[in-house]
This record gives sequence, structure tokens and C-alpha cells, in this order.
Amino acid sequence: MDKKEKIIEDLIKVIETAPDKFSSGLNAIEKRMLDELLLLVKELQVKNGRIVPNAANLKIISSIRIKLEKLVLNKQYVKDLSEFIKSFSSAAIYAQAYYKSISEDFKPKPYYTDIGKAAISNTIDALTEVGIRANVLNPTRSMLLTAVTSGQSYASLIEALQTTIAGKEDKQGLLSRYANTYARTAIAQFNRQYMAAIRKDLGYKWFSYRGSNLTTTREFCEHMIKKRYIHESEFETVLAGNIDGHQCKIYEKTGLPYGLIEGTNATNFEVYLGGWNCQHGLYGEPDYMVPQEIRDKLEDSILSGQTSIPFTEYKGEFVEIDKNGAIEKLDKISDHEEAYSFLADGTVYHKIGGKNKVSFNNHELKLLKNADLLHNHPGNDQPSLSKEDIQFALKHGLKSISSINNGVKYTFENSNLDLPKWLNDSNYNSYNDFYKEVVDDVYKEMFVKDSKTYDVFLRNMDHHFNKEIAKRLKLKYSASSYASK
Repeated sequence: MDKKEKIIEDLIKVIETAPDKFSSGLNAIEKRMLDELLLLVKELQVKNGRIVPNAANLKIISSIRIKLEKLVLNKQYVKDLSEFIKSFSSAAIYAQAYYKSISEDFKPKPYYTDIGKAAISNTIDALTEVGIRANVLNPTRSMLLTAVTSGQSYASLIEALQTTIAGKEDKQGLLSRYANTYARTAIAQFNRQYMAAIRKDLGYKWFSYRGSNLTTTREFCEHMIKKRYIHESEFETVLAGNIDGHQCKIYEKTGLPYGLIEGTNATNFEVYLGGWNCQHGLYGEPDYMVPQEIRDKLEDSILSGQTSIPFTEYKGEFVEIDKNGAIEKLDKISDHEEAYSFLADGTVYHKIGGKNKVSFNNHELKLLKNADLLHNHPGNDQPSLSKEDIQFALKHGLKSISSINNGVKYTFENSNLDLPKWLNDSNYNSYNDFYKEVVDDVYKEMFVKDSKTYDVFLRNMDHHFNKEIAKRLKLKYSASSYASK
């Protein structure tokens, strides 16, 4: 085993064993919590097997949180938490050692320490008073209050306490479920945040997906471990569930493979990875460390234009259609978004999106430069172009972007070559400040003019904002009716 692989092995060991050591004493705490609660509920007034909803019983319940907090946050728990926090420093040391082993250019930056401090602070908050109260003590007290106020069966309350606090069969108790999940996720996400900061500084675009597969490992992670090497341009593809031809099951609520955290996207995937409890990691790799056949395969797919996600909702295609035909088709769609992009070379690219969004991968974004993009806003309360639509057009150099809704086309034309440089800010911080200023000014102006028309204004807010944005950036914005069949 070479030095790099040994470092990875040791780092994975820290990430996987530290939460287990911290969690080892939680069951004993849960037992003491349950004993205390069972003593407490014995004091409740009960009639015909049901708890009496009266002031005396409520008074008994009101004091429980403080007692339970002392039981949870005892000396041993605090000691175990302190030991767990030390694992963050160990992970950081191994992360630096990993990148030192593969790059002569690596030099630690001062802000890496800040990443560690922030992660440790958040973890301490979550696993001491603030987090324990919100996720363990308050739910317990709420259960007791409900039992009293609703006159619940005494026997059913006892059963509920035993199941919730101490767990049952393969189900963890309340404290273990919360603290164990948070600890596992916290150390893993810290490692990924820390690794991501270094990886970005070194400019690596390739990764290896590492970690142990457990009996509870999700389908997504199983296939990512099997895939092993991934380029950042493939993030959108795997998040759609397609991993080297295997289609993972998609959770309808999130539109992501089962287990992934809602809101995971190509930008935060490097940190969120497989979701809660996922202890896998993405390890940045220089090109030369990735097998040549894997690099060639990705390059071939880009050159052939096959990098669009092969999944029904997101698959793109080149079509023959004119702008009037595209507008007519878009205006008839009521349950999802679609886009027609009229490219600079004369071809038309069609893409189907989800309920509120059409996504494009890196290869497709390159095609959109100097293109006219039409997309629909089905059933949208704000039919005009959104703040994100205009950001997208400015960042990716579109010639124009239009939204289609109920017989009206809203168009923003990007024709000013002298736009301020801050519009290219990848984080859009400056644009957000600019947008907020526009919103504030437009609101004030509407109130001054005629506050009676404010309801009408609210129904077309984006339209009013866009007129002012175009005016300040010296760009063209218009709203025009068209014949919709």
C-alpha cells in the first residue's frame, strides 16, 4: 500500500469510528431518562385508566425538561463529546497529509483553520444545550403535554415513552437517533468541506469516491463506490440517478436518488454527497492519477455531445422548429418547464425540465452562448422572468432569454458589451445587492405613486423589477402579446 492509500485508509477510519465512540454511552443515558420519566408519570392523576387533564398534572410535566437536561449533559457525555471534537483536528491533519502526498504545490491556507472552527462550533451547539433541547427534550415534553391535555390512556403513554425514549427492536431511542446521526454527518461533512477547500485551491476537477460499504449503504453510494472516479462535469448526471448506465430509484419529493438531502445540487454535492449518515468522501485527484481509459471515455462523451443527462425529465435533443412554433408549444404546457434554445449556429436545442426548473450541464451551457432561450412559466404567479433567469442569462452569455405565460412573452435582451464586471461574480453576491436595491426602490416608487394599485403591482412584481433592472444596466426588456392557439 502506497503512502497516499495509507493516509486515505487512516482518514476513513477516523471518520467511521469517532461517531461510534461518542455514541457508545447514549443507550445508558436513554435508560436513565426513561427511568426518570416513568417515576414522573406515576405522580400523574389518572381516572378510569386515562390521564386527567388538569392544572396539577400540567405542573408535574412543566419541570421535566431541566431534570432531563442534567441527565443527558452529564460529565461522561461532555467528556465523550470533547473526545469526538478532537477527531475534527485529526481529520484535518490527514486531509492535509493526503494532498501533500500528491502535490508539491500544496500549502495550507489560514482560512482552512476557520473551516474547522466553524464546524466544531456548530457541532458543539447541536450536541449540547441548543440541539439537545430542540431535538430531544422539547419533543419529549411535548409528548407528555399532549398526553395530559388530551386525556390520553396511561398505558399508551407508558408504551410510547418506552418506544420513543429507549427505542424498540431495531429502532434507536430518541437521543441515539438524533445525536448519532448528527455526529456521523457532522464529521463526514466537515471532512468534505475541508477537502473541497484544498481541492479548489489546487484546481483539481477529478475525484475518487471512497469509503466503506455497510449493510445500510444506499443504492446511490454503492454504485458511486463501484464507479470510483468522477469528474465534476458529471455531478448533474449522477444526481439525476444515472451512474455509468445504472438508473438509481428517484424519490419523487426531492427529484434525487433516495437518501440524498433535499436541495443537493452540483454546487453542494461535494459536501452533501450521499445524504444524512453518509460517511463516504470525495478525494480530489490530479488528472494523471485517473486511469487513461476513464479520462478518454469522458472526453469522448463530451465531444459527441452525449453529456446531457440520460433521464426522461432532463434529456435534451436537437429539433427543427421556429420561434413561433416553440412559443405555441410552450404556452400549452401546464405542469412542468421546458426550454427551446436557438443556438448561434442556427440549430435549436430542446430540453424538458421539472416542475419549476430546466437544468443544463456544463457541455450544454457552452452551447447556449449567444443563444436565444425561450422557456415557459406554467401556472406561475409571477409570469415574468425571475431574478434567477436574468442571472443565468448574464452569467452564460445568452443573447436573450424569454418566459412564456398565458399569451404573453417576457424578454430580456443582453446586448450591452459594457456591463459591470461584478455581474460575472460566480456567487452573485454583487448582483444580489444590486437586485435588493432595485426591489427597495421600486417598492417605494409604487407606494408614492398610488398605494391603491398595490395589489395589481404584487401580481406583476417581477415585471416591474425587470423594467428597472434593464433601465439601470442599459439593456432591453419587453412584454408582448402573441397569438396563442
